[in-house]
Amino acid sequence: MDFRPPLFIMTGALWLFGAALLGVAELIAMVQGYALPPGTRLIHVHGAVVGGILQICFGAVLAHIGPLLNSEHDQAESHPLFYTTLNTGTIMMSVWFATNNWRIAGVAGLFIFLALLAIMSDWLWQWTPGAISPAIHRFMKAVVVASLLSGTGLGLAKALDLVPQTMTIAARIGHVHLT
Repeated sequence: MDFRPPLFIMTGALWLFGAALLGVAELIAMVQGYALPPGTRLIHVHGAVVGGILQICFGAVLAHIGPLLNSEHDQAESHPLFYTTLNTGTIMMSVWFATNNWRIAGVAGLFIFLALLAIMSDWLWQWTPGAISPAIHRFMKAVVVASLLSGTGLGLAKALDLVPQTMTIAARIGHVHLT
């Protein structure tokens, strides 16, 4: 199977569609006075953000990285490990939210974190002296990388219960905003 950018974008769109259906179900249940299972809102949010938006963004980045930089990466390369890891981590997060199993949470967070580290290698080579990239672009890429890794790391630390109880709310806010 070919794991090129269109597959990332189509899979991300499917995640967004599923998350939207779940959001509509939540809204209807709330209006009707019913309660859905506790993890439903978290499945909705993480399915949309991680499975959908993050995957669509990286699909777009992978599609345009070579042509934008006039580099030897003219054709968008296949990324089967990143695709599989990102989607497996998102599915595992959904299972975690549905079952409240913290071991699954830690493994899912680790999958997502490793997926982000793997894809960052496509960006790191651009910071070499021979790369055609203005300083502001390098700065913005550094901000993006630092924010994604810090936000994901905070979410992972929270899932693994490494955050002190007194800092749980701050860690959640940091996880959401940095990511």
